[in-house]
Amino acid sequence: MLQNEPMLSQKKISKRLGIHHSIVHRILTDNLGLTRVNFKWIPHHLNADQMKKRVQQSKIMLSILEGQPKRKLATIITGDETWIYMSNPRSSMWIGSEVPRPTRVSHSIGQKKVMVSVFWSTTGFHLIDILPPGQTMTKQYFINQILHPLENSLSRKRPKRRVEGYFLHLDNAKSHLVDEQISEMGFTRMVQPPYSPDLAPSDFFLFGYLKYLLEGHEFASVDQLQNHLDKILKSISKSMLLDAYQEWIKRLHRCIELKGEYV
Repeated sequence: MLQNEPMLSQKKISKRLGIHHSIVHRILTDNLGLTRVNFKWIPHHLNADQMKKRVQQSKIMLSILEGQPKRKLATIITGDETWIYMSNPRSSMWIGSEVPRPTRVSHSIGQKKVMVSVFWSTTGFHLIDILPPGQTMTKQYFINQILHPLENSLSRKRPKRRVEGYFLHLDNAKSHLVDEQISEMGFTRMVQPPYSPDLAPSDFFLFGYLKYLLEGHEFASVDQLQNHLDKILKSISKSMLLDAYQEWIKRLHRCIELKGEYV
């Protein structure tokens, strides 16, 4: 029965076979050694070429990340954009056994949100930008409001060399496809496999942690939100950022071991 319909519930099996659900449970777990699991969420169904590319580009990324002494990891700047809502209700709490489980309504399409860009390295956060409401993230906006300010921020630390020697890690969003401008500024662009948030530190670490810390906060204005974001990011220690880069390296190795499957 399960070979034909592996998603059947214990209740349906019990009803079809006319045996008690406790017996069904014992057969499933003790005799057949089965476990019921939730499906693993993945961002995309990878084909063979995409998995091959993930392996190839993971090796390239590792050659850069592992080719740097720990202090030089700071020259690898990673960044991305994410949507953040103005209202961020709590998603968990402690309750007694007699108290009904609280509910939480999902964000609706019309709820106010802003696009936040964050660029960072093992030494801290180099740029935080909030896209003005009503605007879209275009290549020109990315060049003028993200790349140039990032270049200026990094150049202040070493005026003579400016951004020479810095690697810039971005995903493959359309607004990020400005390789000519990136090269002209002096950055070396790192590769990033398509459909691979599991291999991007902003996705597997920063943005989830940031949104967790925003739970329970509601903001009346974009300025208020930005001030709070600044406080949160300043509270993240350099050791946490370094740990995220070490996790990045581990994930790249794991991707190669899995022959390109999601980590």
